[in-house]
Amino acid sequence: MGVMAGTLDLVQRSYAGTYIRDDVLCFDPRLPSRLSDLSFSMQFRETPIHVTLTHDRLTLALHAEGGSRSVRVAVASEVRELSVGDQTMFELNP
Repeated sequence: MGVMAGTLDLVQRSYAGTYIRDDVLCFDPRLPSRLSDLSFSMQFRETPIHVTLTHDRLTLALHAEGGSRSVRVAVASEVRELSVGDQTMFELNP
């Protein structure tokens, strides 16, 4: 269990760069050059989110099932509010 938790922590915090600031789920992605893309699901404020990351974009989709809250997400200074069922894409600087 500890190894699995460490792996998830590495993916979420190091590669996707997730952190929380002022009740906003923030991303500062740093995908290693050896990986072309990364995709995983996570929960934030009891709302399931599917995260897809490539070197030039971050896509977030709030699952329609299992969640009932809207969430605020951000990349750099760009903050967006998403409701259940919404999807958004952030273009990343190379």
